[in-house]
Amino acid sequence: CVASDIRRHKEIEQSLRAAKELAEEASLAKSRFLANMSHELRTPLNAVIGYTELLIEEADDRGFADSLDDLRRIQSSGKHLLALISDILDLSKVEAGKMELHLETFDVNDMVESVLNSVRPMIERKGLTLSSEVPPRLGFIHADQTKIRQILINLLGNAIKFTEVGSVDLAITLEAAGSSTPQLCFAVTDTGIGMTDAQRRQIESFDAFNQADSSTTRRFGGSGLGLRISNSLAQMLGGQVTIESEFGKGSTFTLILPTGDLASTRLVSPDEIAKIERKPTSQLDDNTASLTNVRLLFAEDGLDNQQLVSCILRKAGADVEVVDNGKEALDRAMQAAEQGTPFDVILMDMQMPVMDGYTATTELRKHNFDLPVIALTAHAMAEDRQRCLDAGCSDFVVKPINRARLIQVIGNSVVTGNSPSPTIGPFLQQA
Repeated sequence: CVASDIRRHKEIEQSLRAAKELAEEASLAKSRFLANMSHELRTPLNAVIGYTELLIEEADDRGFADSLDDLRRIQSSGKHLLALISDILDLSKVEAGKMELHLETFDVNDMVESVLNSVRPMIERKGLTLSSEVPPRLGFIHADQTKIRQILINLLGNAIKFTEVGSVDLAITLEAAGSSTPQLCFAVTDTGIGMTDAQRRQIESFDAFNQADSSTTRRFGGSGLGLRISNSLAQMLGGQVTIESEFGKGSTFTLILPTGDLASTRLVSPDEIAKIERKPTSQLDDNTASLTNVRLLFAEDGLDNQQLVSCILRKAGADVEVVDNGKEALDRAMQAAEQGTPFDVILMDMQMPVMDGYTATTELRKHNFDLPVIALTAHAMAEDRQRCLDAGCSDFVVKPINRARLIQVIGNSVVTGNSPSPTIGPFLQQA
């Protein structure tokens, strides 16, 4: 009997272990599928959004006011689709355990001001009021600024979406209740539709693709992914997102982050602040970035993206030569160097036939080419970015392309030269 029980127990353990392995394999397969789908969708979206921006500029210059509204609707829809793709990719990374923290020292007040500036256009479009209660000198913290920023933009965007009349408020407090760990609280309060207790409990489950009810989705849109991702990111940071709501009056979503023991916290001095490493792309201002007289080799196999990116770069003043794959880029770069007319920078798509961008960049470095190579990729996973850096790329730009960032990254690489750095921060698409 004892032997039979032991055998049965072992069989159950083996079955559970096998089921766990199958579930993990399925989760990884789903994450790989979503990452690949993200790549396939980002590439055509790059052309849609990019060409729409060019058409908006042209229509504005020529006074075609009747076309501007329609073009802006196309642009807005493209960016909405991009945001949804990014949310799905983020969710897949969280569920696969591949979301990583990128810690840096930053000024909380500067970060909050940047977040508020990002959502102001949404507030203005709906005729709402945006108010904030932020202590004047919160100071510097060491955390993942990108993820905190993403959570706050998600919470503020959610509040704006569900508020038709009134205001959205962001209040920040530092709380230290009793002997508990001090907490930094970001409370987003709206005067929107609010929720019943049942709806609030449903939202508090933080299930993906979940909103209070289907009529809400039809009326206000959205996938329900934002809150799930925000809560998952908060948990990664050791915090949480809490919800308070009253039906018909509004809701308050609060991001709570533990600060640790403040008594032993050493403040960052102004001298140390000056030494904080800045991301390469912060060295040029969007309004002053220019590529005048920059000789650029652009490797890309897609005709639409060839024409779009070339147009953007030439408008910025660059002298652009286009090749169709990594092998042609390698050969042309070597030929130009031998002729005494080397390129200043190479913009390299990473997924190309014949020879991909990773191989071409690696070969260039083997031949002691130290010119900057900027990776152009539709993959947005952390390991994809690291693969670009490991191949020898100086920096990277993720599709769909943000024109200001593209010009800024290229211009900065020409100013600073080739400086491959493993500390380049995660990409966050800005509208």
